[in-house]
Amino acid sequence: MKTKKVLRMICAFALCFAIAASGAVFGFASSNAGLSSLSLGDIVFTPEFSSDITAYSANVPYSTVSVTVTPAAADNGVVTVKDIAITGITPFVTVELSEGENTIPVVVTSEDGSATKTYTITVTRQAAEDSADLSGLSLSSGTLYPEFSSDVTEYKANVENAVESITVTPTAEQPTATVKIGDAVIEAGSSSLPLALNEGENLIAVNVTAQNGNIKVYNITVTREKPADFTDADLTSITLSCGNLAPDFIREVTSYTAAVPSDTEQVEITPTAANTNAVITVNGVGLVDGKANISLAEDKTDAAIVVTLGEVTKTYSITITKQPEETSTAGSVDLKSINLAHIKLKDNPNMTDFTVSVPYAREKIMLIPKAVDKNAVITINGAPFTTRNTNGGNVRLNVGENKVLIVVTNGDASKTYTVTIIREENKKSDKSVKDNNHGKNGAQPAAPGKSAKSHQSGKAQHQNSKKK
Repeated sequence: MKTKKVLRMICAFALCFAIAASGAVFGFASSNAGLSSLSLGDIVFTPEFSSDITAYSANVPYSTVSVTVTPAAADNGVVTVKDIAITGITPFVTVELSEGENTIPVVVTSEDGSATKTYTITVTRQAAEDSADLSGLSLSSGTLYPEFSSDVTEYKANVENAVESITVTPTAEQPTATVKIGDAVIEAGSSSLPLALNEGENLIAVNVTAQNGNIKVYNITVTREKPADFTDADLTSITLSCGNLAPDFIREVTSYTAAVPSDTEQVEITPTAANTNAVITVNGVGLVDGKANISLAEDKTDAAIVVTLGEVTKTYSITITKQPEETSTAGSVDLKSINLAHIKLKDNPNMTDFTVSVPYAREKIMLIPKAVDKNAVITINGAPFTTRNTNGGNVRLNVGENKVLIVVTNGDASKTYTVTIIREENKKSDKSVKDNNHGKNGAQPAAPGKSAKSHQSGKAQHQNSKKK
């Protein structure tokens, strides 16, 4: 009797379990349209995933061209990513990215089909860098002329005949840019392989390609001297006992200037000919022991160095100027000059505020200040500026007003100069957009006076008008 009762109870439990199981299988599918997880591979999005949060965002660099979206439904729901179904075989979808914002919808439909839920991921891919400028350029032998500036694309350098090869070290302003010499890619901070030099002129082209495809070419003409028996009446050097040549000596340049202290009475000039058979005179007088002494006038003195080799003659000229007596510049926090896009802004020692207008096409500009005291420290918008490191002088421009603060510090003293650069609005009819497009095809900067307009501050103008 007792046994029958127990059997009846067991059968009842079994029947209830069977009914519950058959209901789960045949009649009670889930209405949950949520996700249990969501990922973009190695890319981190915000906020952190939660089934209740439906909007997410992530930022990726331009080099990221696609993302892999891997969602998982909470309760056997159907999931699509941009209308592509997620299956057990392919539990993810790869989405290609365009520049800017990319909206990726992830739609979940509940198991019973009664509900849907949409999760949205916004992936922002950064725009490509557009600068094809170099921030530095140097040679293993010889000196670049003119001094390097990112806006200048044509350079010269001379090397002795003994120099049979040279290496070039270019530094791109943007790490994403590609720098090539010929077919060889130059890695950031590295030098090129040795480049063979023929006697005479050798053209070295440094090609810079920005991430967005903009191209700029810097050309260096390296002249390797000919052997000593060549027939050109050239000099290989000119040295002075006092003062320095400006510009630095280059064989092809024949006109120079030099400044000497006001109490200098004589200057000794030592010219050296490329050919030892050449005859050299200075102001019509031959050299003594390879040198010539000339007496200086009160103001300016011209020295004509004539090199004669057979029937070939070449003349180099130097204008030597006595500097006026000045008080010591030690400790000065004044600027001697401020050059901006080949325009000299500072011509009044009392001016500290300047305004310059540039066309819309000018996205950045090189600003070069020079201190009266060479020991003074200069910063531009907080970045150090020196003649060897001009990165601080590269100023990126927004449309409208751009304030640039130049701070000169010398010991405990400091002085601030303000340059306001106004970048004009975009005008499709403005032909200067084409003329000033420095980011493409190695275009040269516009001629001085055309690429920028300089305006003195109202205070400075008033001072100048008083002087007149």
